[in-house]
Amino acid sequence: MWIRILGALEAEADGGPLPLGGPVPRRLLAALTLGASGPMAVDLGRWQFAWPAAAKRPPGAPAVDSGKYIVRWVNDSGHWLMAQDIWNSDLGMPLPAPHK
Repeated sequence: MWIRILGALEAEADGGPLPLGGPVPRRLLAALTLGASGPMAVDLGRWQFAWPAAAKRPPGAPAVDSGKYIVRWVNDSGHWLMAQDIWNSDLGMPLPAPHK
């Protein structure tokens, strides 16, 4: 299975496209820094996510969100593998419901 998220969102399996249904959110991924030393590399960047106005969002999902990420890669026999992947939102945590 292949899932492409940069540009148009596409998914493919068994040589053909998979239906995604409904309006898909706009995504932007910007790698700001990429550094490598020997068998390890680190990728730091920012991301942004926005649902189209007509989209039915999951309950509690914000219409727009952005944040930062860090990915640590390791080279295993000539293949770069994602070892750790951390994503954080710029939005604050929701406040707990008031006690009644």
